[in-house]
Amino acid sequence: MRKLFSAAAMAVAMLSATAANAGAMLFDFDDANSAVNVVSNTPDFCIFGSCKLSADLLDPFANVSIQEGASKTFDFVTFYVSKGFGFDTDARVEAILAFVTPDSAPVGTGGTGAYLRLGGIFTPGVVAGSLVWDNPVQQVTLANGSQFTVAFSNLHGVTFGNSATSKVTITVDSIVPEPASWALMIGGFGMAGATLRMRRALAA
Repeated sequence: MRKLFSAAAMAVAMLSATAANAGAMLFDFDDANSAVNVVSNTPDFCIFGSCKLSADLLDPFANVSIQEGASKTFDFVTFYVSKGFGFDTDARVEAILAFVTPDSAPVGTGGTGAYLRLGGIFTPGVVAGSLVWDNPVQQVTLANGSQFTVAFSNLHGVTFGNSATSKVTITVDSIVPEPASWALMIGGFGMAGATLRMRRALAA
């Protein structure tokens, strides 16, 4: 009888572990191939400084496991504006977020920024403007059919200082279990069924 209970407990544990693994997607970020670059920056008017925009990627990104239907948001890049008094300043930004796991191509986008810098020779000062990504929301389909969405946040408003942080949100849309997970689930159900049949036979 003790062996029967042990087998049943093992089957339940196997099914629970399988369900937990099948319901989450692991994201191991490729910090070496993730990047944000300011490819053009042309202040139309700037005195007492350069009013230049620069970007600092906030890696390394911590690995995360996201359940199906859930989202995680994290800081992606901080933009800085050097001292000066300027306006009508445009910038072009390119961003890449790469992954080791899941095995997918990097997600890339570009963005256009327009800002003015107040404060003259003083740092920090006040920066007002926006950064709008060309295609901020992108869905990725993996080879097995699982899907997740990457959303880059636009920036709008006024910052008291000389920096602003853009975020990224990853949402796991759907997860297709791997063949090994299906086999484990079927084996677990089979073991549970066999245990129940043996208990009924012994009771009879």
